[in-house]
Amino acid sequence: MSERITEFPIPRDRTVVVTRIPEPEEPFAVRWARKRDNETTFEVMCNLAERRLVRTWRYISADGAFVNVPDIDDLADWLYEFGGDLKVSRPFEGFRQYVLHTRSEALSDGSFLRVRVACSVPEDVVVHEDIRSKAVAA
Repeated sequence: MSERITEFPIPRDRTVVVTRIPEPEEPFAVRWARKRDNETTFEVMCNLAERRLVRTWRYISADGAFVNVPDIDDLADWLYEFGGDLKVSRPFEGFRQYVLHTRSEALSDGSFLRVRVACSVPEDVVVHEDIRSKAVAA
């Protein structure tokens, strides 16, 4: 069976950009297995924590966990429980975004689960000094 190639005339005043979709770095099965491992690690982190860690939304991928919390005090619980780097955005539409970059304890293979915990705080809310002092402008 022969392959048919169709040529389309392109006017000289036009530019054509051809983009090649890169091959995935890892096979899907490997990324899926790591995602499942990350889900388990995340749940263990939350269940073994000394504080009750609130999360209103979470997304777990092969690359890490993304968590949203409803209140800055909930973000503080995550910070005190796991430590990490806290970043705060410039005000946008009346809110500041606080994002904690933390991770799990070392897993059996020596890797870590990266966790990012986010909280939107209105500009006029007074954030506790402990939190403000740890936050770095993003």
